[in-house]
Amino acid sequence: MDRKVVVNSSLLWAIIAMCFAGVVPTAAAQESNQPPKKMLGAEIGAGLIAENTSSLTGNFQAPAYGCRDCGGQSGGCIMPCDGALCGQKRCRKSSLTARVGVLFMKRESPDNVALITDNSGAGPTILNGGDFDFNYQAGIETSLIYDNPNLPAPLEARYFWLNDWTNTQSAAGLTNAVVNTTPPVASYAVLDRAIYKSQLQSFELHFRKQVRPDITLLAGFRYIGFDEDLDMLLDANDRFWWGVENDLYGFQLGAEGVLYDNGCGLKLEGILKAGIYGNDASVATQVLLNEQAPSSQGSGMDKAAFFGELGLIGTYDLSCCWKLRAGYQAMWLDGVLAAANQVAVTNASATTIGYDYTGVLFHGATAQLERRW
Repeated sequence: MDRKVVVNSSLLWAIIAMCFAGVVPTAAAQESNQPPKKMLGAEIGAGLIAENTSSLTGNFQAPAYGCRDCGGQSGGCIMPCDGALCGQKRCRKSSLTARVGVLFMKRESPDNVALITDNSGAGPTILNGGDFDFNYQAGIETSLIYDNPNLPAPLEARYFWLNDWTNTQSAAGLTNAVVNTTPPVASYAVLDRAIYKSQLQSFELHFRKQVRPDITLLAGFRYIGFDEDLDMLLDANDRFWWGVENDLYGFQLGAEGVLYDNGCGLKLEGILKAGIYGNDASVATQVLLNEQAPSSQGSGMDKAAFFGELGLIGTYDLSCCWKLRAGYQAMWLDGVLAAANQVAVTNASATTIGYDYTGVLFHGATAQLERRW
């Protein structure tokens, strides 16, 4: 691969001087008629090199973040990355990095569980959990990375929120259709509406330890909130509603690595995070039959859950202080309550309710603008 090289003229003369031993008469020697004092070319070269490199000493950092030879995980370049100077920059260390951006994520369809079945339960399935096909939903994402000598490692706080994936289903011309609770509730001719909503949010606080110029390890605390509700209206009279809340608290580990670096500000980074969490889960149900007062049920239960995150992020240095980040992420949440799965374990006429845990997949694009100070 061809690379451009810039040679400082003074440094070039220094190299030439170091190759030859020269005789340099000093002014004092000329006045006193003394033999000229010999100064080795190596001494001249050393002086020139010291003069031309003194400005580069002191704040130079190991290769990593920002430009090729600049920073640590919170480094920034004094001069921009341009052409032949690429990889030859003076650097300073920044103490604060902020990122603000958007997520465009999709929540994959719920499990294929039968919610409403025709012909007193013996006919075809009218409504299945997998029928709810969610579109991509926009959300916000922000993070702060703070580096201080008093901390064991740079500290990062990150938050994102994806609100209200929503999908609606309906059906008519049913024959004695039943809602598949335990036991089933019959019989209906019209599904006026079935509205399914889902939302996800996360907050994490972790340390970032750079173990190599291209690898950073992560360790810290994370909270994840995953809530859903399913609201069904049949024959314009009977209403069934389920609401679930999952609050996950726990410890996570992760890593970020540079997979590609063209040396001029363009990089491809990989991100991997995973953790085991305690899930403070709860489910509530409301049933309104024949326009009677609704019966309500609610319960809660703690369970171990898992959350994993994987991403490929491209970054580009717009300047020493600004960076553009964009890529694709996938998140897997397991051991949580989803609204559709609670229908079959609900007794609509009694005060008992069960739990059916499952896994949920989220994936989509992310774009951020980064500022370093």
